[in-house]
Amino acid sequence: MFFKSLFKAKNKSGGMVVKGTEVKSTATFVKTNFPQHYEKLLNSLSPESKEIYAGTIEIPKWYPMKHGYLDPIEKVNEMFFNGDPKAGGEAMGRFAADFALKGVYKMFLVVATTNYIISRAPFIITTFFNPCKAKITDKTRKTMLL
Repeated sequence: MFFKSLFKAKNKSGGMVVKGTEVKSTATFVKTNFPQHYEKLLNSLSPESKEIYAGTIEIPKWYPMKHGYLDPIEKVNEMFFNGDPKAGGEAMGRFAADFALKGVYKMFLVVATTNYIISRAPFIITTFFNPCKAKITDKTRKTMLL
């Protein structure tokens, strides 16, 4: 429920959508860290979410936010992090960054300054969630409030 409160905007199809990169990252996170429990996760999902996660997740495709992202993340938090969205979010966030930021993006991280990367966050987040407006409201050398 914590994550659902973050995404209230609507698009023309009736809700936000999430890029397949994020959906694939969530599935891969569970398969990598809790491989023996992936079937259990699938069976705990709604039919709509289960259809997405049991099928082939296409990275360039957009998925419904609720069934492709929010509900599965909530289940992952319940199953593996005692319902703690902070612990689950940090673990999945670290994994997602490693998963998504490969190749050209990884080289970008090597040459870019921390301050520059932080300042680009509002643009970067909109490539994964749509519609999305993000703005930095407070920034220090190593942190920001988005």
